[in-house]
Amino acid sequence: MISNNDKEKLKEKIVSWACLSIRPFTIVEDCGFNDLIRESINIGQKYTGDIDVEHLLPTANTVRNNVRKAAENYRSVLIPLLQSQADAGVLCIIPDLWSDKHRKICYIGLSCSFVNDRFQSVAIDLCCGEYDEMDKTGKSVYLSIRKQLTMFGLEYYFDNKKLLFMSDRGSNIIKALEGHDVLFCFGHRINNVLQRAFYQTGPKQDKQANNGLAVTPVKRRIDIQDISDEELDSDVEDIYKRPSPSRHHEATIILSKLPSEPKELLGVIVVSKSLVKYVKLTGLNKEIQDSHGVALQQSNITRWLSLSSLLKSVESSIEHVRALLSTKSSAQKQKVNLNKIHIGGLKDLVILLDTFQEVIKMIQTGDRPTLHMVYVSLNKLKLHLDGKDVNMNGDPKLIDDRHEGTDFFRQRIKQLLSLMFHLDKKHLAAALLHPQYRKLTFIDDYKKSKTHIYVRQLLAELYDDNVVQHQVNSTLSSHEPQKKKHKTIEEQFVDPEDDDRETFDGNESSTSNKGDELTKYLKMQIEDKFKTPNPLPFWKFYQDKLPNLAKIARRFFSIPATSAGVERQFSAAGVLINERRASLNPETVEDVLFVRSIKKALMKCPDLLL
Repeated sequence: MISNNDKEKLKEKIVSWACLSIRPFTIVEDCGFNDLIRESINIGQKYTGDIDVEHLLPTANTVRNNVRKAAENYRSVLIPLLQSQADAGVLCIIPDLWSDKHRKICYIGLSCSFVNDRFQSVAIDLCCGEYDEMDKTGKSVYLSIRKQLTMFGLEYYFDNKKLLFMSDRGSNIIKALEGHDVLFCFGHRINNVLQRAFYQTGPKQDKQANNGLAVTPVKRRIDIQDISDEELDSDVEDIYKRPSPSRHHEATIILSKLPSEPKELLGVIVVSKSLVKYVKLTGLNKEIQDSHGVALQQSNITRWLSLSSLLKSVESSIEHVRALLSTKSSAQKQKVNLNKIHIGGLKDLVILLDTFQEVIKMIQTGDRPTLHMVYVSLNKLKLHLDGKDVNMNGDPKLIDDRHEGTDFFRQRIKQLLSLMFHLDKKHLAAALLHPQYRKLTFIDDYKKSKTHIYVRQLLAELYDDNVVQHQVNSTLSSHEPQKKKHKTIEEQFVDPEDDDRETFDGNESSTSNKGDELTKYLKMQIEDKFKTPNPLPFWKFYQDKLPNLAKIARRFFSIPATSAGVERQFSAAGVLINERRASLNPETVEDVLFVRSIKKALMKCPDLLL
């Protein structure tokens, strides 16, 4: 038992260290700090007498050199693993560009994700290396990506287009990955829809010749507060369908022609942003929290759905802000602005955007596959915008708009969503291969048929069979799903139960009637233990009985729904490169982030590198 006196001494040492070296108080809660203390105690127990601490602790140069050595060792071990995933067609690369705000160094980041042969979902930050090309054209980005992939022995797979890619829609990225198997980030697209819907897109970016798309801007760390509103993602102007002024009135109306009601609602956003900026600059958030309010959150153009967080924080704390401003004689402008906020309109905006925030949060989960969630998310958003959504008990959610301009923005978002995003065949194939969504209940029979044909084509390629089966499973139902209770968005779009499912014969040879694996899968009775959000345990169990379909499932579930993985790496880089450590060279930054990523992957999958 440790005495209270010893605890007090240690507490004093930690307080002194935190103050003298300006260390965060939360460092004592860090698992690495606790491991270090634990190991120090274990070492101390092995010896009698005094221990020379300076002799025990390594120097800064030793730590740096060992970080480099650890990174090199992990890279050499990782090479055959990544190559085997590429051979299996399941290695997905997520590239992006970023610059730190202290030294203005540009970095190229590559993350990867894959489902290994043990059906474990793995994500690794491969690199965050200095971008040393002359410009950021597609050709230069291509060369930079290839250079980074060469470090892991993947140049052959890149040159022969045997890798999967997840990316944003920047024209330089698109040009660099031309001819490759690329799927675009769902999160970015939803963010772009909302930016455009609320006229938040800012000035247009410079266009590249003849391609109609802007170059992907180099992104700062996601949570940096000083990005200007002019710095936005580049694919805002890219739409799949040409809007019709008669059919898409709300989507095509320009700001100067906006009716007074939606213009007033737009003013709520403008005033709320101004209010949050004032609170941030004057340090009032601490006083708001002291009065049991919620700190106001700032919005910026590059952070997904930060506008929703901003409006929600203003709604929660508006009376606290009003009370504080009443005591500030210098805040006359903000007092006037505060009175301009239509409370009902503010509540409408929060409710309108809340479902979008739920969806974005859901698809950014990092511990299981997410590609099928695009099918779930899009259906959720459509029900929400159509006013046909239901609560967890299966009862309809009634639309009760408080402001006359709310319906305009609901219709505008709905129209822009249909114009700017459509489900890719890979999204639907991933949903088909998830046991809980395999009937594709929430799309029409034509799209189901196309998805079945696509998967059968992939099966035929694996069978080395040129005959593609085009039939659509006759058991598919076009009936509306029955009312059911659900706890999560994912559960809301689970297929309804059927009584006519066949029991899978475990003794049936997987080599007989190979081309019918999809039909067998669709007719299977799914056991309750596999009715979970994660489809990988199902495919691990049935990989011997449905071997080729399991290979296809590995491929699709290796592709994330968003590029959030590489964005998180940049966020970590922003934490690493702060004012105190601005002199860190890019090689050290890359090594630290890579070792960090490998350690996290090994915590999740201890046998990953075996």
